[in-house]
Amino acid sequence: MLPWLSARPDCQDKRFVQIGNSLLLSKKFKALKPGARHLYISMSMESGGQREFTFPRRAAIKYGIAENTAIRYTTELINAGFIKLISSGANLRQPNIYQFSDLWKG
Repeated sequence: MLPWLSARPDCQDKRFVQIGNSLLLSKKFKALKPGARHLYISMSMESGGQREFTFPRRAAIKYGIAENTAIRYTTELINAGFIKLISSGANLRQPNIYQFSDLWKG
């Protein structure tokens, strides 16, 4: 990795996120609140490249996102068509299952 994109002295990160310029410059992505954009990128990292993923409370904390803030921005991402809720684990005390969505592309 490039030195300014890694906190490791050897720049050998095992996981990283690849983000297209078209996403970053899209009107719909820029219309999201900055916290929702941070959450989306954090979810991308946590998903490990999979379309379906979980984002448990401990993941939000790992990325410096408070639980209530994560809930609010997750709702924003769902409403904007960036992610879908596939399965709620609330009654089972399990993390929700989400899926990255293309609906935001219109």
